[in-house]
Amino acid sequence: MDFNIELLLLALAPVFLGCVAWEAWYWARRGRADVYSWRDTLCNAALALLHQGADKLAWLAVIPLYQYVYQQHRLFDLGHSWGHFVLLNLAFQFFVHTQAVPKLGWLEYVFNTPSIHRSHHARNPCYIDRNYAGVLVIWDRLFGSYVAERDDTPCDYGTLKPVNSYNPLWVSVVEWHDMLRETLAARSWRQRLTLLFGSPEAAERIAAQLAQNSQRHTP
Repeated sequence: MDFNIELLLLALAPVFLGCVAWEAWYWARRGRADVYSWRDTLCNAALALLHQGADKLAWLAVIPLYQYVYQQHRLFDLGHSWGHFVLLNLAFQFFVHTQAVPKLGWLEYVFNTPSIHRSHHARNPCYIDRNYAGVLVIWDRLFGSYVAERDDTPCDYGTLKPVNSYNPLWVSVVEWHDMLRETLAARSWRQRLTLLFGSPEAAERIAAQLAQNSQRHTP
């Protein structure tokens, strides 16, 4: 079957909007209309578009490499069927981004589920940098990055450092702004390199030290 992948992906946009509307209705019926904020929802939708645009720019850099490897060293031909996998992965994301679906039992041993992915987006210390799965969760289980959603620790969403803005452009660059400010305030090149290229934990320790020093010198 020959089909236009781009048109099918575009056709999924109303499905995405329908999923958002359904979940808003679901929580409103249960007296939890506060779960959804229109400003927050629109900001997230704009961020998703920016994220996809950034992905496309990244593809421009890596596609020539992929093409060379595929042409010179491929083990088998993909043909046109790869589009089915792209669509399957994209459609699956509509399913996992919801708070309305509970844990799904044995499916969570193999597949990514709403419960597993909720933990991925949470900022609770026990959930940070966990559950990277898109469709299959077996990789998280194999490499030790899996964590189950806990009933005694509800997922708390948001960034560790509050942004306090619904402007999608500012939300996209605020971390870069903070990194630049902290790097300029650093007192050594070692600190600067750690802030730019070190682990999040190491960079956060230095940023906290710089903030404390700044407070001490503030009259």
